[in-house]
Amino acid sequence: MRYPESHEQGLSTSTGVVEAGCKVAIGTRLKRAGMHWTLHGSNAIIALRCCLLNGRFQDFWERRSQARAAIGGFSFGYLTARIVLDKSDTR
Repeated sequence: MRYPESHEQGLSTSTGVVEAGCKVAIGTRLKRAGMHWTLHGSNAIIALRCCLLNGRFQDFWERRSQARAAIGGFSFGYLTARIVLDKSDTR
């Protein structure tokens, strides 16, 4: 990164804002007591959490439903997912 040029343009080169965002969006959801995650599971919940915090949660489900309809539906087999939003997930 070209720090001097960025500073001349008045741009921030600090990572603090990004790190704080990660702590709020990811850390508070994945690091609760007793939780263990697979890489696949953590990536999925992070995507849902970011959609929720960005106000795009409904868009996510609409796109997912459209994709499902386009391929004629699909089955999760033994897996049934239910998302429960508690008060800490609505920040």
